[in-house]
Amino acid sequence: MKYSTVDEWQGRYFGEAYLEIYARLMYERKKVLREVDFIQNALHLKKGSRILDLACGFGKHLVFFLKKGLCAFGLDIMHPYLRYAMGKMPVTFRKKPPLVIGTMTRLPFQEETFEAIVSLFNSFGYRPMDAPDPDMAILREVARVLRTGGQFLVEVPNKQPVIKMVRTTPQTIQCGRDFLIHEFWDYDTQWKILFNRTFFNIRGGITEAGYCLRLFTLRELTALFQNAGLGVQRIFGDYDGAEYDRAISPMMLVIGEKPGRQRVKALSHGKRQY
Repeated sequence: MKYSTVDEWQGRYFGEAYLEIYARLMYERKKVLREVDFIQNALHLKKGSRILDLACGFGKHLVFFLKKGLCAFGLDIMHPYLRYAMGKMPVTFRKKPPLVIGTMTRLPFQEETFEAIVSLFNSFGYRPMDAPDPDMAILREVARVLRTGGQFLVEVPNKQPVIKMVRTTPQTIQCGRDFLIHEFWDYDTQWKILFNRTFFNIRGGITEAGYCLRLFTLRELTALFQNAGLGVQRIFGDYDGAEYDRAISPMMLVIGEKPGRQRVKALSHGKRQY
């Protein structure tokens, strides 16, 4: 399945079927709260800290950020998701919800607005996007709106286990009482792109969709961070805080920091080995 435009693939994959399954049928409150606790501790966030949830979707993390007293904002390109998130906001935020429709490559915020930014649940690396070099465009926007000393946490799939899964299990199925997700997988070694074709089945109604996702090694992601002026500080392998292992970790949780101007210049010319 091929998509030529951003609106085409996003509108199909992140449509009503995805929202119904992930927001209502597969939502795990305890799991999300554990992730939010990890993020708050890892980024040293206090009450009142300004945080942006990039591609916040239906607001599953954003709601808990707000309940913890953080000054949190959510940005997403899908209006139905933001409308759903608005309905889940704490009552005090419903008249003026901290939700913004927009794209990650052109953030509608002023420079140095946030102390922290997060990109969760594999929201980084999709193709196509609305920029020639979307990964760098996103990271430069992140660096622009982060305050000096601010931190960016991104969750991406761990490349090696994903490729192993594709080769050994090119089809996967998840199912529940009212739904079934049948997915087909492929990986292009030249372009480093993971291809997904999905059939969402909700009570007999089937929707076909899919996506293309760039997979990164830690070395590649670190180089992108450095080129955008963000220094990689810490890497975890999951939301329990486990040490990252490229062979077995389910994900990469990479935390970068926006240093002062002199340090940014040094990072852009320096090299780090992993």
